Amino acid sequence: MSEYEIEVKYRVLCDVKYVKEKLSILDLKLVDECIETDTYLNHPCKDFSKTDEALRLRIRKCSSGTKYYITYKGPREPGLEVKKRIEIESIIVDYDKVLKILERLGFTPILKYSKHRTIYGGEELSITIDQLYDVGVFLEIETCNIELIKKLKDILGYCIEEVHETYLEICLSTKKCRVIDDTSMVHD
Repeated sequence: MSEYEIEVKYRVLCDVKYVKEKLSILDLKLVDECIETDTYLNHPCKDFSKTDEALRLRIRKCSSGTKYYITYKGPREPGLEVKKRIEIESIIVDYDKVLKILERLGFTPILKYSKHRTIYGGEELSITIDQLYDVGVFLEIETCNIELIKKLKDILGYCIEEVHETYLEICLSTKKCRVIDDTSMVHD
């Protein structure tokens, strides 16, 4: 598995049901539905907002079960049609203890927010529809096949608008993101 994350993000401008219908054209399968709560931390000696890096702890509560992750994201590579960056992720067993360890090392939590995520998978791509609470609905496409991204953009047309910011950047700028404590699955 590659250490690189290659993705494009779009704001969904139309009904989510329409988007889901169009995704069926690509023969994608529904993988899972989740509530993800992300906590971003800043380094004690450098400002990740200036180095374009991120350290994230994630709680992913899905219909298939709950998992905890730690993720490092490196700087985005400039001048590409897609967002490409190093991403190193690992499942962790005890979220609270890992957070305590990081805080003892000087890392400081800067933002925590939740989103409802519907995950679709196919042979060459992964697509998520994300409801970022109090902000809006987004579509993320992860694939190494640029032609698939172009095809999806043609299929959805007026229904999507490209977004270059990360969810962290969107939450920091809008100050509207929030944490959902209710872990029941939310459906459209």
